[in-house]
Amino acid sequence: MTPGEGVPSDEAGNPRVRLGSGSALSLAAQIIGLGASFIVGVVAARTLGVAGKGILSVIMQTPGILVVVLDLGIGTSTVYFISRGEMRPGSAAANSLVMAGAIGVLAAPLVYMLLATRFAIVGGVPTLAIVVALLVVPTSLAAMWMNSISVGVGNLTLPLRSAIISAVTMLLVLAILVVSDYASLGMIAVASLAGTVVGIFVLLFGLRRVITPFRPDWAAARATSSFSARVHLSNVAGFLLERQDILLLAWLSGAAAVGLYSVGVSFAELSWHIPSALCTAIMARGPYGSESSGVDYVTRAARIAVILMLVTVGVSAIVVPLAVPLIYGGAFAPAVYPFFALLPGVMADGIARILWTHQVVRGRLYWRQALVGTAGNAILVIALAPRLGPVGAALASTIAYGGLAFYIVRRFRADTGATYAEMLLPRRDDAEVILTTVKRMLTRAA
Repeated sequence: MTPGEGVPSDEAGNPRVRLGSGSALSLAAQIIGLGASFIVGVVAARTLGVAGKGILSVIMQTPGILVVVLDLGIGTSTVYFISRGEMRPGSAAANSLVMAGAIGVLAAPLVYMLLATRFAIVGGVPTLAIVVALLVVPTSLAAMWMNSISVGVGNLTLPLRSAIISAVTMLLVLAILVVSDYASLGMIAVASLAGTVVGIFVLLFGLRRVITPFRPDWAAARATSSFSARVHLSNVAGFLLERQDILLLAWLSGAAAVGLYSVGVSFAELSWHIPSALCTAIMARGPYGSESSGVDYVTRAARIAVILMLVTVGVSAIVVPLAVPLIYGGAFAPAVYPFFALLPGVMADGIARILWTHQVVRGRLYWRQALVGTAGNAILVIALAPRLGPVGAALASTIAYGGLAFYIVRRFRADTGATYAEMLLPRRDDAEVILTTVKRMLTRAA
């Protein structure tokens, strides 16, 4: 396989991953997944109450954190090496499924300990939910790595198709549970797992031609291990920075506090999905082209993210205080306080993750700084959460996100020569990119 084989490219050899359409496809996939998770969360809140919603959040977050810890940097390195033609998609797919199963077996005792023993984060987790949590690790890893293969070959439509079918499956199972009055804590977790499993089959079917021949190649896996390990440290630190607050809050303040906090976080994170989608387009294009063209691509992405996040934050700041008690019930009204406390940090982190993605694909990994940010966040949560509850956890996260974002922006400027205005100050043509993309997507939909 030669570099770029199977990836649509322009005359200069750069993949045809437009910033607008590429990120729009990724954003659409994330919105669909977010919408399905939102509905599941509302049903859980209405059915299980504040404490039950908190327990469900812990059940899903515990294996979720382990998934990132045990990803081993394979997701990012898969995109990187497939797009450069240094790994065959079939080998990557076979390696991924074998490793996902093996890692799932190794992780099972830890998941069980955190949910079902005297070391459990919260009590009262039913047996069925524990079984689901055990299966979340291998299935989530397989889904992530199959998505990475699709991005690596330049196919950003397949993850969208997988997200749609996965969401439909999840909601269909959930509807059956609600109608039949079986919407218990464990069965709601089953609905989420069912969506993930179906999504994996959709990805495998969509990639069937690309991943032939389908056989493991452990020599290729070893050849990429050094890059994967460095990416892994960075990814783990970054994810813990964004997710450890929920588990720490559960230990410090209990399930009810997590129930409120999880609702506030889910609304605050609406703005996160925009930079995440842009990052997918950057990853698909990143290994190609010159440094200068990459910097221009990424700084424009950052400016577009500023516009979109300001709009999202402005609208949500008005709508969320009204929507939370209406959707979840009056008991969840205090969730708006951690929501507002998180908004500045979410904005800062969104810009940082776009710049960070460019640095990763160029081999610049800030894993030490990410570890410092993660440790600082943990210390702040431990100091503030016992006094301020969910709001304290939100403030701790905002401070940590802001500090790391400040470092990333300064370091990006030093490494690339881009000015602060080029990174952060939107231009008229950035708004035109957004409008053109919206028009193109609407035309296709029509």
